[in-house]
Amino acid sequence: MVIEQSQWHVAVSLSSEEKQQELNAVLASAPFARSDQLRSFLRYVCNMEIEGRVDELNEYLVGVEALGRPESYSPVDDSSVRSRAWELRQKLLKLYSSERVDSRIRIDLPRGGYAPQYLVMDDTMPVTEPRKDFATPVEGPAPEASKSYSLPVTVTCVLIGALLSAAFFCLRPKPQTDPVDPVLKEAWGPLLEPDASDMLVMANALYLLIRPEMPPGFNTHKQYPVPQEIYNEYREKRPLEKDRKLSMFTSSNTVQMGYINGLIATTSLLQKAHVSFTVLPERAINPSSMRNHNVVLFGAPQDSMAVTEMLSNTAFRFGYDSTFDLILSKPGAKPYFLMHRGDTSDASTYGLITVLPSLGASPNGKRTVIFSGISSVGAQAAAEFFSSTVHMRELRDRFQKAGAKGFPSSYQVVVHCKAFDSMLISFDYANSAILAPTTSTIQ
Repeated sequence: MVIEQSQWHVAVSLSSEEKQQELNAVLASAPFARSDQLRSFLRYVCNMEIEGRVDELNEYLVGVEALGRPESYSPVDDSSVRSRAWELRQKLLKLYSSERVDSRIRIDLPRGGYAPQYLVMDDTMPVTEPRKDFATPVEGPAPEASKSYSLPVTVTCVLIGALLSAAFFCLRPKPQTDPVDPVLKEAWGPLLEPDASDMLVMANALYLLIRPEMPPGFNTHKQYPVPQEIYNEYREKRPLEKDRKLSMFTSSNTVQMGYINGLIATTSLLQKAHVSFTVLPERAINPSSMRNHNVVLFGAPQDSMAVTEMLSNTAFRFGYDSTFDLILSKPGAKPYFLMHRGDTSDASTYGLITVLPSLGASPNGKRTVIFSGISSVGAQAAAEFFSSTVHMRELRDRFQKAGAKGFPSSYQVVVHCKAFDSMLISFDYANSAILAPTTSTIQ
């Protein structure tokens, strides 16, 4: 049994947190797992709805701000937004008829516009047969056969049609489709070659951990005394016996969430290209281990010695302003920084893509790509940007207009992104620089 469409009505009392939770669940679902453009489309329109700005939504804005179309984009000449909207409606239908059939809240994109609706179920309505316009996509009724045709004539026509269809499908050439767009192969270069064996290196943030004291011999880390005022705060959040002592020590076993999500976007692309790879923590290797290898490095200077050294002579670099806030800057230009909006969890931040020849490699040899950012969400945005066909095609056009032949051997791209509570909402191009084709200075 499926709940009838009339039982669902537009929500008027849902909180922004409830709407965001449903949006996050939809974006993380299987039907949307490999649909970067549809995720970006849905993120954009839903967050406009959450912010109370649905009246501003139109086809042009969705094309430019959600799908990455250039400012010269014309909805009259380019139907991509309308096509993606149709696909998005189909994905939502599939999702709510399978994976999230029991969800109390549902997202709908009504036909004829781009303003999404959050729907909730009315429990007072009865459960009936499956509805035909929301839960399960159905085809229209088959037309009745004309009564003027006799049965033998009808059967003959059906047989002839079947034979012609069979001949057509048997004789037509089989399309050879490549799951990876050529522009991504061009951008990633040796990292996506069939015999590539990529190293995916994760930076490890250094944390000061507090936990109940362990017996001697169980912890090899140097332990530090815990101030007495921390005990009360610890007991508010964790259980601790009355006479149990706390210990404090440093650890580099943690990886931030943005780096993990960036890793997922990268491995998804590598798997499509049938490229083998190894995931390693940076603390377990040294820079010399990355010499003459294809490397994808996730991390920012504050978390990674390798990133610190590799970015030491590039155009865009990380640093600190007078208030010790982390910034991304280029000599002579206004710096990029983390910006929070009011008292909410919304934030505007930046990611950085850096493409360099690998350590010890020639400009046309092995390659290193660094995904970093002012926050780990910025690194995730950098990874998703570099894995996006639409964004990389537009980036190549930018480089060609600047006089480059396709993608340079060394360059950087600044990616602006919006985040909500450390979760990526949207991202777009901000700036770029072509670097001199030299190898890294790391020895």
